[in-house]
Amino acid sequence: MPQAHHYIHAGGPQYAPPVLRAPSPSSSVDTKYGPDETSLSDTGLEQDAFEQKVEDQLHPQPPPTADPNAWAPRLPRPKTAVEERGA
Repeated sequence: MPQAHHYIHAGGPQYAPPVLRAPSPSSSVDTKYGPDETSLSDTGLEQDAFEQKVEDQLHPQPPPTADPNAWAPRLPRPKTAVEERGA
């Protein structure tokens, strides 16, 4: 059975010297927020009501109709062969 070779490293791995530079100014690191632009009507809302209002603005729902299939993306199925041919 062959013997395994073990290599001994005399020192640790050699790394490149660190890059030394001046620290970033705090103005480039800090986050600056503008003034609060919440309308007066929104400041009186509870958190849940405000979240619902924003959700409704982001994802508006189609208005309800009497016909439940009014918003269906399908085309009506032809009832006869003549309708199917488009004549």
